[in-house]
Amino acid sequence: MSSVSFEYYRDVYGGECGESEFSAVIETAQDAVSELVGGTGISDASGDAARAVCLEVDYLTKMNKNASPDGRGAVRESLGDYSVTYGASGGAMRACGVPVSPEAVLCLRRAGLFSRWV
Repeated sequence: MSSVSFEYYRDVYGGECGESEFSAVIETAQDAVSELVGGTGISDASGDAARAVCLEVDYLTKMNKNASPDGRGAVRESLGDYSVTYGASGGAMRACGVPVSPEAVLCLRRAGLFSRWV
């Protein structure tokens, strides 16, 4: 899978985490997205696959920031009166044992990149 650079994440995608946070999760994010598309890797480093990786970077960064002392993370997202919380023990899909951003899954599905076996 082609690597998504910090510059792409920040300048094109518009990501907000810092370079050290990005560096801490990028490899895991890329591995998870690669697994979601069938484990064969992706050559598209600037389209939907790259966006899915960036969404996964944001998701993992949020989980790391919200991790409790026992290592369990939770992410809460809200829009108006609607909110949803994804915890480490349930609610989130996993790839390679890593919780996966629902937005990344949706991005891959819309692009026709999501593997049917997942």
